[in-house]
Amino acid sequence: MKIDVRTEHIGLLKGVIGFLDGSTLFFKEYLDLRYRLDKKMYSFHYQDAQATLRFRYDNSDHKPALGFHDHKHTPDKIRSATIPNMQEVLDEITNTYFAEL
Repeated sequence: MKIDVRTEHIGLLKGVIGFLDGSTLFFKEYLDLRYRLDKKMYSFHYQDAQATLRFRYDNSDHKPALGFHDHKHTPDKIRSATIPNMQEVLDEITNTYFAEL
């Protein structure tokens, strides 16, 4: 994990989590904590051992515009989504992809 502190209350958090099945979660959050937790930019990208996308949450702009800012990519579509936190992303991974273990 890498933390890049920009000011006393603003910073970038980046990291990678590898799972025993070879899948990987790449994450980054640009956080502003001056008044409340504000995720200015974020991405939670989860892929399998063959580097195939399972899902990605982010707020990157698209061209053409999607019609919503916060969204989730899956292999077959992009849909509107709420901004997840790390615990929610890890819960989704474990409940969806590791539930049978």
